[in-house]
Amino acid sequence: MRVRALSVRQPYADLLVQGKKTMEVRSYQTRHRGPLLICSTARPVLDGHALGHAIGIVEVVGCRLMEPSDAAAACADYQPGAYVWIVEQGRAIEPFPVKGRQTQFEINHPSLSRAETSAPGLFEYD
Repeated sequence: MRVRALSVRQPYADLLVQGKKTMEVRSYQTRHRGPLLICSTARPVLDGHALGHAIGIVEVVGCRLMEPSDAAAACADYQPGAYVWIVEQGRAIEPFPVKGRQTQFEINHPSLSRAETSAPGLFEYD
């Protein structure tokens, strides 16, 4: 099954999946709304974190220019001109290895199923 995915450095990938980080800062905006597979990057190496794996799913509910007041929710310093992707409903999945990319990408992985992820609309193709 094909899913839309995003690579995020640790520990931020875990914070998104846990719902502790509700905004992802990017230099570009997204029109995507709905489920997004969060993949942890292979670097930097941090003990206790899954690296180079798909680890969870969030729901993208909006995207806009970053405001100074977004810093806490983004777990980042204010970055003028950057965009925040507003996310909700982070949830973990059974991790599996992924070779990440710098922008949004699609993954075709047989272990993902509608029932397993409980994410209506996650799958763009059947």
